[in-house]
Amino acid sequence: MQSFTKEVVMAAASGHYNEIAMRFTPQLHKAIAKPGRHVPDPFRAGSKDGFRVFRDFNEKGRMIFNNNFGETNKTLDLFELMRLLGVAKSFPEVLELVGDFLGCPRTGYHIKGTSFDKLSNQEKTAQQKLIEEARKAALIAEEKAKKEEQERYKKGDLAIQKQLKNCIPLSFEDKRCKPVWDYFENRGLGMLKYAPADTFRDMFYAPHVPYYEDGKIHGYYDTLVSIIRSNSKVWSLHRIFLLHGAKAPVSNAKKVMCPNSSGVDTSKFIRLGNVPEHGIIGIAEGIETALACFCGIRIPTWSAISAAFLEEFTPPKNVKAVIIFADKDKSEVGLRSARVLKERLLALGIKAFICLPKSEIPTGSKGIDWLDELQRKGVFGFPDPVKVLEFIQEQLSS
Repeated sequence: MQSFTKEVVMAAASGHYNEIAMRFTPQLHKAIAKPGRHVPDPFRAGSKDGFRVFRDFNEKGRMIFNNNFGETNKTLDLFELMRLLGVAKSFPEVLELVGDFLGCPRTGYHIKGTSFDKLSNQEKTAQQKLIEEARKAALIAEEKAKKEEQERYKKGDLAIQKQLKNCIPLSFEDKRCKPVWDYFENRGLGMLKYAPADTFRDMFYAPHVPYYEDGKIHGYYDTLVSIIRSNSKVWSLHRIFLLHGAKAPVSNAKKVMCPNSSGVDTSKFIRLGNVPEHGIIGIAEGIETALACFCGIRIPTWSAISAAFLEEFTPPKNVKAVIIFADKDKSEVGLRSARVLKERLLALGIKAFICLPKSEIPTGSKGIDWLDELQRKGVFGFPDPVKVLEFIQEQLSS
């Protein structure tokens, strides 16, 4: 008897992963209802936001855990999860289950050691009923998620506007902003006081900002607020809660506010300075890393906030070249994301160069970034700014 081939089943599954998950892994129902948003880990206790399915889950079946799931990676697809959970013992058995469920044609060879019989009419009717039930459940969850998402974006927009009204433009001359400058000084970023004013055009100081956890206020703190843009528009706010020149003593001192839109298929970043006339900028993951790069190389360096957003970064049209200041991780996540971005930029006709810290990763550490380099070596931990500019300009003119 012929089997299901991977190509046929994967093609049929695209656009139906919600139904497949509701049938074989119903534990994912909360995540399916909120694609792209973190929910408690459905398989491990103690996590409030340890899991999410990607926004394109129904098309691609991808998901991510905050921590490795079993002995595998953090990022999985639904078929791999089914195997790990014991829904099927092997990938071919996963194909059998899903292929039967979706009614795929059998186009492959017989799988050794199996003896799947053809379905009777009664079994086909029962199988079709399961498909319809799963499809109905998935549609209900999807519709509910869309309504909740739109409501969340409305609330997010109101919260963003309210926060911006209570912000003070960041300036070294404005003494009210002293808590932020004290923080910069303690983080090794004191030379930012000499940076051009446009470096901070999307950065603000906000006093007495409530810090929420589990829906309750757990104190009020000075806060560094930065605008996250989706293309050119305000999308969300990045906030660092401060106390006495350091991060506030809370579980998550860095937070991103609920956005005002999905931001799907758009580039998201924190703009830290205008694009110079020569058209060369830098991009890094974290905001402090990006500011450290500006201190070290004197080229405006923007923040992509995360490795995932780094891969999606698309600079303005007047950018001719981008220096990608990658984090140096043992997992090489930073380097992989930098390579993805480099390929994207080259395809767009933009020159791209990856720059990694030269220092070795310290024992017991997961990695280092360019802020670590600045703190340890000062500007001498960075490439010579003049030589970097000369090299890139030569590449642009060649």
